[in-house]
Amino acid sequence: MEYFIIQTRITPGFVIKNGNIRFSGKSIPEDAHSFYTPIINVLNNYLEKPESKTTVCFNLEYINSSSKKILINILKIFEQASKNGLFIEIEWYFEDDDDSIIDLGQDLKSLVHLPFRFIEMPGS
Repeated sequence: MEYFIIQTRITPGFVIKNGNIRFSGKSIPEDAHSFYTPIINVLNNYLEKPESKTTVCFNLEYINSSSKKILINILKIFEQASKNGLFIEIEWYFEDDDDSIIDLGQDLKSLVHLPFRFIEMPGS
C-alpha cells in the first residue's frame, strides 16, 4: 500500500510505503479532525494487511494541541495493532536544541506501550 499527502506550511506531510509510515513538518491545521480523518482511515486499511514490520517516523517541527490529541489516538491504534501481534516501532526525530519536541515525544511514549526510538538531528 502506498499513500501520501504533501506537506504544507500548516499540515504535515504523510507517507505510507512498504511498512514505513512518516509524518513530517508542522501540524497546526485549523481543523485537525478533518485533516487527520483520511489519514486514520488509510492507517486502519493498512493495518488490515500490514507488512511484517511497521516503522512509524515522526519528524515534526511543531504540533498544536488539537493535533497532539489526534496523534495520541493514532498511537493508540498502533498500540492495539501491536497487542494483536504486529511488530511496530516508533521513531521520534528531534533537533538537539528543541526541548518542546523532545518533551512531547516523551509524553506520548508514556501514554502507550510501544517501542520508541529517539533520534537526534543537528539543530538549525
